[in-house]
Amino acid sequence: MLDGRTSCAKGEKMNIKRSLDDTSIKLISIDSKSEKALLGFAGFGYTIECPLLYYSSNIAFQYSIDYLGFDCNYPYNEQFKEKNEQQKEEYFKNDVELICEYLNSKRYLKRIFIGKSMGTTIINRLIENNIIKEDDSLIFLTPGIEWNKIINNIRNVKNRILIVGSKGDPLFIEYDYSVLKNNKNIEIMEYETENHVMEIGNLQHDLNVLTRIMNRIEAFIKENV
Repeated sequence: MLDGRTSCAKGEKMNIKRSLDDTSIKLISIDSKSEKALLGFAGFGYTIECPLLYYSSNIAFQYSIDYLGFDCNYPYNEQFKEKNEQQKEEYFKNDVELICEYLNSKRYLKRIFIGKSMGTTIINRLIENNIIKEDDSLIFLTPGIEWNKIINNIRNVKNRILIVGSKGDPLFIEYDYSVLKNNKNIEIMEYETENHVMEIGNLQHDLNVLTRIMNRIEAFIKENV
């Protein structure tokens, strides 16, 4: 259920109401009247306004592609934070179901899914719920806690996939992802020292890394829409 619509410079801000309580999933929509879409999924604290996802939405706008950006907004959700781990998982599953329902209401000929950290977990759940189709393309930015499940779910797929991660990120190196290199449809941008947000704390270095990643994301989007 959508409500609370307001306009903004980047697009239209909307809310997907949860039935469990009075909170909402944040949604930003840029409607370019396109049959192609970029679908973005925020991390736990890495919002859709943070650099990797923000500039990805700019790329969609630049190429007149529809953009939908989803943010579950858990760090600011007191009801969520008060729950135990099992209850949080059920809450998360409910959010994934709401996102599935929303995506099923949309019809696009070409879709690219991009997620950062927890957003990659959402994409993985969409794979498991058969929302992801064979002609969809996927971008995983610093995969989160379901990285091992993601590896198993995508190792043999035909989808075009871009993965960005660093050996300096403990979450990225926790599991052996070398099997993915056997799939010609999967490209891995692998860095050496960057952390989970692809930074080392040096401004010039971090900006250069961000630029390289965004250039590759732009090329990947152009190649797959």
